[in-house]
This record gives sequence, structure tokens and C-alpha cells, in this order.
Amino acid sequence: MKIQYVNPAGNVTAIVEGFVPMAERISLSKKILDKKCAEQVGFETAPALGGLYRLEMMGGEFCGNAARSFGYLKALEAYGGGVHTVNVEVSGAEVPVPVLVDLDKSTAFAQMPVPTRLEVVEVKGTAYPVVMCHGICHLIALGMQPDADFVKEALEVMEGLKQDAYGIMFLDARKGTLTPAVYVPTTDSLIWESSCGSGSVACGWYLSQATAIVDDCDVSGYTFKQPGGTIQVEIVLKDGKANSCTMGGEISIINNV
Repeated sequence: MKIQYVNPAGNVTAIVEGFVPMAERISLSKKILDKKCAEQVGFETAPALGGLYRLEMMGGEFCGNAARSFGYLKALEAYGGGVHTVNVEVSGAEVPVPVLVDLDKSTAFAQMPVPTRLEVVEVKGTAYPVVMCHGICHLIALGMQPDADFVKEALEVMEGLKQDAYGIMFLDARKGTLTPAVYVPTTDSLIWESSCGSGSVACGWYLSQATAIVDDCDVSGYTFKQPGGTIQVEIVLKDGKANSCTMGGEISIINNV
């Protein structure tokens, strides 16, 4: 067993290479998280969807930053340099996720699953949009300052949505800043993440719906500054609806853990 640590915009992902029985993954994930060296854990497993590589997250959730971390790591191991597209399977995604990796520029961009729909939940008497993604959902707290008490109350309400993971995205659309908090029930872990890939896509998808109506545009691009770094999101629209989503930016391997 080998543990690799990859840093996508501060959202450090521990990737466990080598077989780990399902029954041991939760306890190992908690040990890794307790060391404060990573914000999430993924396990390399045998492909199940016809791809070459597969990553299963600690709670069976989908994670965009983990997808691009895994794609970057596999490209580095296979090629050492250049530009490559690596199709990786990730828990929570129904098809392999293409990751465009530039090893010379140290960037990775994942072709993300398009969010499925918009729900609305009520927290403290106020309605908030929740973007439903594959394997995770994100409440968009637009214009709010990060608030731990709000996160706790929002998660109690969101449990009814029955997802593998739940995100609270504190978004300031005017400044382009995003502070993410993500809860994974299986490991009972609430992390104020340094960045969140699927949460960035959820915010971009949510904002793009209004942009498409006002500007009649075909592509919406967003840059979200987060505590650990910056994530770029591109939403391609067709007939005013999202047709594809891409997320990514700089990435690196951590060797001194």
C-alpha cells in the first residue's frame, strides 16, 4: 500500500494505491484525516466501467478535485511530461471522467458531470438553492459570510436529500470568492475545505442559468478564489441550459508528507 498526496488548489487529496478491503477504508480514512495532511481520501480500485483507472472516495461520494488529482497522478506515472487526456472512473460518476492534464504546466482540468437539477430547502425561515450533482449536493449560500452554526442547521435540513455528501458553498459572486464546507456522512467528517471542485461547478452552474437568460451567451466562465487557491469553471450552454462543465487549474504532488 502506498499513499500519494496531491494538491489541487489546497484541497489536498490522499490517494491510496494498493488493495484495501472495503471494511478497512473508513478507519484508514479517519487515521489519514486525523493527521491533518489531507482533506479527503480516495482508494484506487479495479475499474468497473471499462476504464483504465478507478478511484473510490472514502464515503462513496463524487469529488471533482479528487478526479483531477487522480488523473494528474496517473498521467505523471505513465508519461512524466506533456499534455494528455486521462479517463478516470470516480465513485458517484456513472461514466469515466476525462481529465486534461498538462504535466509541463502542472494543470489538470476535469470534464465534470452536469448537475442534474435544482432543489430548494428552508433554513431558519429562508429558502436556499441546492444544486444536485452526481454523488453530492451543494447549498449555495449567496452573499453570506461563512458561519459554522448555519452549516450545522443546513446539514440537518439537507439530510432529507439522501446524498453521499453535502456541501455548503458560501459564495460572494461579486468578488468571485467561495468558502466551501463539505460533510461526508460515512466518515462523519465535516471539513472546511481549502477548495471544492464540484462545489465550484455547482456555483458556476447556478450562476450560468441567470447569465444565459440575460446575456443569451453560449459559454459562461467563472474564476472562484478559495481559501487554498483558485479554481476555474467553464459552463457550455445549449438552448439556455448547461450542456457540459469543466473545472480545474493548477495542481501539484506533495512529497514531504
